[in-house]
Amino acid sequence: MRPILAVSPFRPLGGLALWAAIAAATAAPTARYDLGTGRLSLGGLALTGAVQPACFDVELITHTPDPLVVELESAAPVACPATPSATFDVPTGTLQIARVSLTGGAQTVCYTATLNTRSTAPLRLALSAATPLACNPPEPTTRRFKGEVWADNWFALYLGETLVAEDSVPITTERSFNAETFQFEASYPLELNFVLKDYKQNDSGLEYIGAPNQQIGDGGMIMQITDLQTGKVVAVSSSAMRCTVLHKAPLNPSCEKDRNPSSTCLFRNLPEPAGWKSPDLDLSGWEAATVYSAAEVGPKEGYFGVTWDPTARFIWTSDLRLDNTLLCKLRVPG
Repeated sequence: MRPILAVSPFRPLGGLALWAAIAAATAAPTARYDLGTGRLSLGGLALTGAVQPACFDVELITHTPDPLVVELESAAPVACPATPSATFDVPTGTLQIARVSLTGGAQTVCYTATLNTRSTAPLRLALSAATPLACNPPEPTTRRFKGEVWADNWFALYLGETLVAEDSVPITTERSFNAETFQFEASYPLELNFVLKDYKQNDSGLEYIGAPNQQIGDGGMIMQITDLQTGKVVAVSSSAMRCTVLHKAPLNPSCEKDRNPSSTCLFRNLPEPAGWKSPDLDLSGWEAATVYSAAEVGPKEGYFGVTWDPTARFIWTSDLRLDNTLLCKLRVPG
């Protein structure tokens, strides 16, 4: 192929000794070769094999086009980035460019390139290899997400089998209306598995037992997940979720005001189904989550500290009062 990277005199900088002496680099560094001007710009080039790590924003100019030889024009120290655009190995004099964009032509094309030192004063490098590659690197498979959940009264969220968030207020707390905001890393698809619990004093399903306001409680949950790479809300609580009830009480709501509801109120308590967090679980027996209005749920306290996406809904199973412990699932394809 015709040489692509030629660069002309870098102002006399004392050769490699000066390069190795300067320290520092750039965030989001890039490498670009302008076909019109013959200028090669390397943002955040890192020196390797040097006594002290150092990084530079480097400008080179084409010295000869064929074979391609570039010459150092300037090098400004910068803070070293997490991923440099190129590396220069001081002992061998080899410049490796991970991805250089060729601009100024009919279309932008990209290469990975290797150049070797021809001379040190002035510093000149000759192209020895160039391999075409995609200009847009593949998106990282792992992303960072933000979760926001308000539950009456408690939740735990699993990503697949892994616990990623849990209500900071124990379920044994009679009045708990906090919201939780948290972050986690994951890859699409997201397998969101929720355990949701309404507070109950015991298996009767009642709260405030023995007080004048002894009653059947009610539940409710709203959540949203934001992809921090795109800033988009990618998951919300809605009827798309599938849920099943583990604890239901009282099965005979007429016991609500009994003096000893523990002995008169009936309940059903099922164990968690084996493998319920699996993406392959058969959900044919699970119900679609029921959507409720804010008036029906009565959100309090922490709910008002979150800016909710308009599509996020309050959900629970079909009985907001009697269904006390639920499992709910949502798959987010990405």
